[in-house]
Order: sequence, then C-alpha cells, then structure tokens
Amino acid sequence: MKKPSNYLRDFFIALGISLIFAASYSTLAIKKYQAHQTRGDLTAYAQGLWNTLHGNFMASTFNYSVHNFWDGHFREIKPSNSNIFGIHFNPIILLLLPFYAIYPSPLTLLVLQALVLAGSSIAIFIVARSILQNKFIAFIIQFSYLIHLSLVSASLSEFHAYPLSVLFSSLLILFSRQKNNWPYYITLTLLLFVQENAAIPALFFGLYLILSKDSRRRGLLTSFLGIAYLLLSTKLIIPLFSPTGSYLFETAYGSPLGNSYLEMIKNTLINPQLFITTILSSTNLVYLGKLVLPVLPFALFAPGALLAGVLTLTPNLISSASILKTLAMHYEAVSVPYLYYALILGVLFIIKHIKTNKVMLAGTISAVIMVATVIQYQLITSTRFSPSCVWSCRFYSVLDAEKDQVIASIPQGASVSTQDYFSGHFANRAGLYLFPVYYDRADYVVVSTGDESWPLDQEDHHRYLAKLKDSQNHEVTLETDHFIVFKKDR
Repeated sequence: MKKPSNYLRDFFIALGISLIFAASYSTLAIKKYQAHQTRGDLTAYAQGLWNTLHGNFMASTFNYSVHNFWDGHFREIKPSNSNIFGIHFNPIILLLLPFYAIYPSPLTLLVLQALVLAGSSIAIFIVARSILQNKFIAFIIQFSYLIHLSLVSASLSEFHAYPLSVLFSSLLILFSRQKNNWPYYITLTLLLFVQENAAIPALFFGLYLILSKDSRRRGLLTSFLGIAYLLLSTKLIIPLFSPTGSYLFETAYGSPLGNSYLEMIKNTLINPQLFITTILSSTNLVYLGKLVLPVLPFALFAPGALLAGVLTLTPNLISSASILKTLAMHYEAVSVPYLYYALILGVLFIIKHIKTNKVMLAGTISAVIMVATVIQYQLITSTRFSPSCVWSCRFYSVLDAEKDQVIASIPQGASVSTQDYFSGHFANRAGLYLFPVYYDRADYVVVSTGDESWPLDQEDHHRYLAKLKDSQNHEVTLETDHFIVFKKDR
C-alpha cells in the first residue's frame, strides 16, 4: 500500500509545480497584454469566440483584414464571410467557449493557454516517474520541461491554438505507454482538432510506434489518421469555410519541395534526397541544435523518439521562410513533449548501462539536464519572444495609460480600424480591422501620430493620417500626445 501512496503524493507535488508555472506564465502574459504588447492572433481568436457568443460563428473580421492588407487586394469583409476556420481549422477552440462566456476577455485565453502549457508537464512527469522509477530525476525533467524556451515563448507570444497541442501530445505519449486504447484515441482526436498541422506530430509519432515495435497497429492507425486528417482539413474543410475557397498556408511560406501538400508528398517519395537535403540545411541544423539542447546528450540514446520529436517541426524545416527558424514563434512548443520523451528514454538507457552509485548517478544526470537547459538560455537572448523579456520587456507605462484613455473613448458596439497593438483591446465587437483596411468605412479609426506605424512605413502612415484629417466624412473626437481618434460621420 505504500507505493500508491507515494505515487499520489508525487502527483500532487507535480501538480503544484505546474500550477506555480501556470500562474507565472499567465501573470507575465497578462502584463504584456496590459502594456499593449500582444498582437493580432490573440485578437483573431478572441473576436471569433465573442462573435460566436453573439450569433456570428467564429467570425474574425480582423483576421481577414490582415490578409486583405498583406495580399494587396480588396475583398468585402463582414462577419458572415470571415470565419477563422477558413484560415486554420481549430475546432478545439470551441472547448474554450464556456470560459469565454463566463469572462469575455482576451485575458481568458491567455490564462487558459498558460494552464494548458504548464499542465502538460504533469503527463511528462508521470511518464518519467513510471519509466525511470526515480522521482528526483522525474521532478528535474518536469522543471526543465517547464522552463524550456519554446514553452515560455509560446506563453509570452500572445495566444495561439497550436501550442495547445502540447497537452494532447504529452497525454498521447502517456496513454501509449499505458496501452490504454480508448484514452489514446480520444486524445489523438483532440490533438488533430487543435489545428490542421497537428496531424504532423501525429504522423511521426505513429511512425515512431511502428519502427520501435511498441505497438505497430496503433502506430499504423495513428499515422494513417494523421495523413488523412491533414488532407481532409486542408483540401475540404478549410476551403469550405474560406471565402477564397483555398488553404492559405499550404505552401509552408514557400518550400523547395513544392507548392501543396500533395506535391510535397509526391516529390518526397520520388526524390527522398531532396527531402533530406532540405531538412538538413545548415540553417535547420543550427535551429534544431538550439531547440534540442536541453535534452542532450541523453536523448541521443533514444534516436527514434528524438527523430520523431524533430520531425514534428517538418513544416518549419521544409519552409524557405527564415522567420520560422528563429525560435521567435510559437510553433516549436509542439515538439517539446516528444523531445522530452526522448530524454526520458535516453536517461533510462544510461541508468540501465552504467552500474554505479544510484544517488550519484541521479545527481549527475539531473545536473547535466539543468546545465543543458541553462545553456539554451545563454545561446538565445535576442529573439522577439525570448524569455529574457521576463526581466527586460517593457510593462505598463505612462504611454500605456494614454492608450487606455484612447480605448475607453470608443463605444462598445462601434466598428474600428486600428493598429495591431490596439487590436486585442477592441476584440469584443463584430467589426474590427487592421488599419489602413476599412479606414474609410469603420465607425472609428484609432491610430498613432508618432513612430508606431506598423504595418505601414512612416511615409504611408502619415499619408493616411493626412487623408483622414482632410476628409469631410471624419471628425477628430480625441487627440492625445501620441494618438488620434477619428469618427466617421453617418
């Protein structure tokens, strides 16, 4: 009876650790939001949930206005043709709807994301505790997991649906180890519902199961469902919701493998060398080196699991876009559960093959894990969403107080065209657009009069400002030291 009691106690300690990190993640994310440092992805999901609660299913006019601007052509934007499932298919978001109904604010999404990211560490702890039979190492692995750059960056880079996959990926690993079929396939379904490209980690984890002979039937079914869901969601479901009738992100921001998933798969099968050379470019190797550093060297002793973790980032690795390889995005978080599974299996290999004092060995392993984790922070300090912002990023200031004054001046039901950093604070409304999109149609225009001109350059920004000031259809309702509010005459 002692063993179950010890396991239960350790579980609650792991739970407590995860809650401490969830509180830390959410506190920092909220501070960034209050300091107007969040951007459009948070706005898109918040507006989608708000519109769903108000009769326009998952509509985000802001999200489509962003694409209007970057695509360089005008398209009529209204809630009825702005379903965000036409950009990414994220049905898992609907599970967050009751929470948003209780507290309809983008802050709800930031807190829920923090809970999911930190909560996934509990499954990793259980896997480590069960496999290694050493709670001290298991706690060290959980701690390293929680401070991994990718999880911290995901929690601080506003809200995205894709990082929610870390919870279902970690549970997928756990249920696979426990050989619990129903929980496994329910979790697999939830993982796929996170986003269309969550099929990629499902595909490669399935291949890992096949090659490791752990459960070939389960692995085969997992890989098949991953491929089938990727093609179904990108070829049928997303185009069905999209006003353009197409999937915008199939090209992976440009790739030497082709311009569609089918073309990429075909070219990979015909020319495997092209796939290998694309994956193993020098840029990718540096990118992956920084990412996997905290699980080295132990993960090298579990090459199959390590490779599966690396290949979860295939969309990044085959892309020609350098921004996807800076560790400044949220995509890397999806790989972390699989990388730490490789770490756990590698540590098991060491424990089995090195016969020495168990306490000394556990201490050495734990020290190596923590040193490797700290070195990752040493190597990565300048990216946009680096955890260095925990100490150095700007929090609420006098300028932010001025921004809040501007935000408070806009009526709740009015449509708004504004800059990205304001957008999250205007998310709970049917009509919201990225300035300059709909600058001449929205009820209100809220813009900077100073240096904050993104996405426009300074010249174009001031050109639009001049148009608004000269317009017979607009009046200035508020002008502060750094911002101006225009109201459109009806």
